[in-house]
Amino acid sequence: AASGAVGWSGRFEYLPVALLVLLCWRWSRSRGEALGVGLAYYGAASFGLVHGASLFFGSATGSSSAGVMVWVGVSALLAIPWALLWSPSFRTRASSRVIHGILLGLVLLLPPVGLLSGVNPWVGGAAAMPGLGVLGLLLVTVSLLAPDKKTWPAWASALALVSALACGNYEPAPSMNWAGVSTRYGALGDRSPAEQYDMAADAWRRASMSDADVVLFPEGVGGTWTPSTASLWALEAQESERGPVWVVGAMQGDARGQRNGVGVVGKGEPYFWSQRLPAPIGMWAPWHARHVKSDLLRPSVEVIQGRRAALLLCFEQFVGWPALQSALEGAEVVLAPANLWFARGTNLNAVREVTLQSWGALMGWTVVEAING
Repeated sequence: AASGAVGWSGRFEYLPVALLVLLCWRWSRSRGEALGVGLAYYGAASFGLVHGASLFFGSATGSSSAGVMVWVGVSALLAIPWALLWSPSFRTRASSRVIHGILLGLVLLLPPVGLLSGVNPWVGGAAAMPGLGVLGLLLVTVSLLAPDKKTWPAWASALALVSALACGNYEPAPSMNWAGVSTRYGALGDRSPAEQYDMAADAWRRASMSDADVVLFPEGVGGTWTPSTASLWALEAQESERGPVWVVGAMQGDARGQRNGVGVVGKGEPYFWSQRLPAPIGMWAPWHARHVKSDLLRPSVEVIQGRRAALLLCFEQFVGWPALQSALEGAEVVLAPANLWFARGTNLNAVREVTLQSWGALMGWTVVEAING
């Protein structure tokens, strides 16, 4: 619980503390203890879900049974692999610990669990091994799980040395002339057309003050994306002296359902770039009239202004698979819009921030954010 609470307290330099849960897992004496380790870790790290999910689902106080159910359900679901992949041979065989640890890491990063697996302790490994990519995650796993009573000082020293060298030689991705426009509009649902236009006009005014080549707007600020809406945003973008590209968070609906994503205007014909992974239950809910469709199989990278840009939209910034997919597709820059009005007073935005920072450090990405709070 302490490794989850401290590691995910919102400070980037504290993230490696989350890795200590791997030591607790390897020292477990039964599957029941391994399950308890997972429950304690995820419960402490994701406690902000109680307040955030409660507000999202309509509670005025930020406390509801729905919020508690989401928190408990997610924690329990993510703890199950820790129990299933524990083995009695951990006590005597380093190879068993390492192999099962690698399998656990893959389960938490790859679908289907990787579609829900937030506050992933391997993200802490990313913070400790900037610039080393997947090799860094493998080094952390082996260094924590392979040592026994006699060899752990040597392993710990080697891990500290490699981490120090990686941090010392790490150079952040070069800054680009891309910028995000964050807002404080609160909840965006059920706004009237007049209110949506007023928000858009405010966003246009703020964007016109930027000299960036690409301007990113938060999730949902563009309202419903239609040909008329796209033309309006494109006209405003073209009136800017620099002729920038604007990337606008919006929803697109048709007879087959809704999609969440961003509209891209300013160069060529406007187009809609859909989100791969809407938030389960809150958005992706096939049983509900407001179901938002997923687009998991679409490529995650588009070329914008000559750079390979990946879109990580809100929920996708918390979990492992979307970031890993974008890395495999050769992303250079990550566009990270979000609508987190319901996260005020919780650690959810801090978790999102440090997760993005870690992936950016590990993969050498430039990250551009735009948040509506």
